[in-house]
Amino acid sequence: MYMSDKIKFTTNYVRQSWLDIFQQKGYYLLEPSSLIPQNDLSLLWINSGVATLKKYFNNPKLAPARNMANCQRVIRTDDLANINAQSYHQTLFEMLGDFSIGSNFKGEVIPIIWEWFTSPGWLNMNPQNLFITVWENDKISLEVWKKQGVKESHILFGSKNTNFWDMGDGPCGSNTEIYFDFQPEKGIPKKIEELDNKRFIEICNIVFPEFYHKDNDYLPLAEKCVDTGAGLERIVMVLQGKKNAFEIDLWEPVIQLIHSYNKEKDFERFKGYYYVMADHLRTTIFALADGAVFEPKGRGYILKKLVKKTTLLARFLNLNSENLQKIIELLIKVNCSYYSHLYEKKELIISELKRK
Repeated sequence: MYMSDKIKFTTNYVRQSWLDIFQQKGYYLLEPSSLIPQNDLSLLWINSGVATLKKYFNNPKLAPARNMANCQRVIRTDDLANINAQSYHQTLFEMLGDFSIGSNFKGEVIPIIWEWFTSPGWLNMNPQNLFITVWENDKISLEVWKKQGVKESHILFGSKNTNFWDMGDGPCGSNTEIYFDFQPEKGIPKKIEELDNKRFIEICNIVFPEFYHKDNDYLPLAEKCVDTGAGLERIVMVLQGKKNAFEIDLWEPVIQLIHSYNKEKDFERFKGYYYVMADHLRTTIFALADGAVFEPKGRGYILKKLVKKTTLLARFLNLNSENLQKIIELLIKVNCSYYSHLYEKKELIISELKRK
């Protein structure tokens, strides 16, 4: 992978560079939204960047612009059991997104994203370490990728099961993904199925809703759309040469602080526990800051489970309440440069967590 001695790929740098490139291309930058869905009973938490924009896709006249970009905090509770020393998963993570409604499409957005990933002025990733997946019937995306200089050997074709977003009746369309290869010395994969292992990690997924699925018909949408999601922490992990998201600069000081409180100094043995504790505390901190409360059901029940697991881990690691408060304060500090509301809600967060 190409790297630059002049650029330190911190989490804050990568997040800001995504917003910068899209702003330079004329996109409207959206402020991050609360984790608690507004007027949407179908979701317990905001679980994707596009989830906050449903109203714009349903009624484009409400949108502040036809081309938009953001960085959105999201929670996915199905990842709770997958937080460990070998995992890429986090319960709360940041999703970089760009969205278009009846404006930019495949020929416009793919070049922007490829420029961001590979240009020396941006992330400067080596194209030889990147592999593209394309729906086998999406000839347009295929040609656009080729125009960016992507070799055919680095483009893998997927079926409707892997590269077509379809939730039943409603908008649907093909998607194209970018995967990073941690071990290029092992040769070039020949089939898309070979990407499904620890050697590769998906770092970007671009969905192109251009049809309306009704019964057995796929009708063209009047306004074609774009919905891109790129996991910030995963991208930073790649750029910083790490093998786990909890090793990046955003997490490192927190993990080291937890380790310093543990009397058992075998880091490798205990790091999985540190990752779970840090993950659950950060998720709870963000949720409380956005107005979630502890209660017997719904969002509050999830928070109670997170705090219970954290408390059990604290006892196991021989951490006391003062240690936990210091960890919470550090989590707020390292995350508040972009999410300033965390600092504003600091006293509330600490008070609620002490109460539990």
